[in-house]
Amino acid sequence: IVALIYLGRLKSNLPSKSRGEFDTPYKMFIAAVILASKFVEDSNKIAQSIYRFVAPLYNHKEINEMERSFLGVVKYDLFVNLVEVCQFVKEHKDTLELEF
Repeated sequence: IVALIYLGRLKSNLPSKSRGEFDTPYKMFIAAVILASKFVEDSNKIAQSIYRFVAPLYNHKEINEMERSFLGVVKYDLFVNLVEVCQFVKEHKDTLELEF
């Protein structure tokens, strides 16, 4: 959920006419998941697993560049409080197929 909130922040900070390469959405998703795992868990275990998983496509240098680019666009705004998480879940419960 935190990674999806980060992607929302990224989208709101990008200029409307921004264009990337064909794999930019995938890179941003990977960066969001890695950053969320690092911020929430304060551990590199999950990040290391993600690095190994995407290693056939992107090397460590490219992944670090993705993270830095993502952080620059969201202006290092990584804190997500519980209210934001609850609001996101309520707004997207149908898409996430969650039942309350």
